[in-house]
Amino acid sequence: MFLGYFFRTIGLAGLILWYCAHAHAFILPAEQLPNQIQEQRAVALGNIIRCPVCAGQTINDSNNEMSKAMRAVVRERITAGQDDAAIRNFFTERYGAEILLSPPKTQNTLLLWVFPLLGMLGGGFVLWRYFQHQKTR
Repeated sequence: MFLGYFFRTIGLAGLILWYCAHAHAFILPAEQLPNQIQEQRAVALGNIIRCPVCAGQTINDSNNEMSKAMRAVVRERITAGQDDAAIRNFFTERYGAEILLSPPKTQNTLLLWVFPLLGMLGGGFVLWRYFQHQKTR
């Protein structure tokens, strides 16, 4: 009984490790840059740029033509010597801030970050007052 559970667990862990090792399988060897450091930058940028066609996927995770073209643009700009910020700016100017998986925090989005915190603090205050009132009864 224990050995069956143990081997299932080891098998599942092995599958998870295999999947993690091949997470960037859509990046074909022909697309990769010969310079390993530049290729690491390209993969890192591809992991933060959202595919405009696929819902919730990065350009590295998607295999459609748009993602292939965007991966090629990232690699061309890296080869041309542009830094990561310039490449991110290029895509945000072209597609909007939604193209990044985590859009920049601006004054317009500040309320989205502050309201949950204020809601939690307000809810905590209400609960505190409720329990204080219950103690006095």
